[in-house]
Amino acid sequence: MLNVQRVLRDLLGEKVPKVIAHMDALEMDISLFSFTWFITIFNDNIPISTVLRIWDVFLSEGSKVRGGQLYRQLIYGDGCDRC
Repeated sequence: MLNVQRVLRDLLGEKVPKVIAHMDALEMDISLFSFTWFITIFNDNIPISTVLRIWDVFLSEGSKVRGGQLYRQLIYGDGCDRC
């Protein structure tokens, strides 16, 4: 999520720099609101079977799993030597 949040912050900095300046003055991290937005988008646009599989891998493997690893595991399955 961090890359997506960084892109959002950069985009907001270009389009509405006063908002980013105000957030910086308040020491407010963009993840306070953007994380929930991105999770909602993710859950609403991917089939539920895929969402459940991703959560299963994430919960069983913990934070050491990255998005690319999840994607490869979904595409190639468990135990793939290309993963």
